[in-house]
Amino acid sequence: MLVTTRSAIVRALGMARSNSVDCTLTATKTVIEPLLKRPLILTGGIRFSEAAQLGYLGFGDTYRMTGEGSVVYLITDWLGVAYEYRQKKNPYDTLGTLVGKEEAWQAVDVAFIVNEHLTFAVGWLCAGNVANGRADNGWGFQLKYEFQARLRLASGKLGAIRRSPPTRRQGPRFE
Repeated sequence: MLVTTRSAIVRALGMARSNSVDCTLTATKTVIEPLLKRPLILTGGIRFSEAAQLGYLGFGDTYRMTGEGSVVYLITDWLGVAYEYRQKKNPYDTLGTLVGKEEAWQAVDVAFIVNEHLTFAVGWLCAGNVANGRADNGWGFQLKYEFQARLRLASGKLGAIRRSPPTRRQGPRFE
């Protein structure tokens, strides 16, 4: 009986190891779209990674830089649409047709803001080639609930952190 470990499989594919760390740098800017006066959120970033197929097939020994970004437009106060893009570089120069070339990921999303705590989003992903098979399209769903933290103050009162923007010298404010 042949027993293999993930590390042995990763090395057989030409990768250096089965774990690593990605480094990302992103920037986001919200602007008010001039025609309809609605928020437009722009995000761009760079990623330094050794990953092959997001790390599912291991990690090489050389960091590669890729780009990613998104655009979100709030149509109303409760409805937003988004487009996302993530570049992926192909680390398999020597594997021929064993593992297919990595392709960029793209997604289109719609988000419903139910209230200040609850958001529901649905998205359509085009992942291209994953490992050696086509995974062209797929749906994704997200239901997110955010709660407001309450802290017991030194005076014994129960306080809530307000979501007001702090000034330069001021930290979170309590009620």
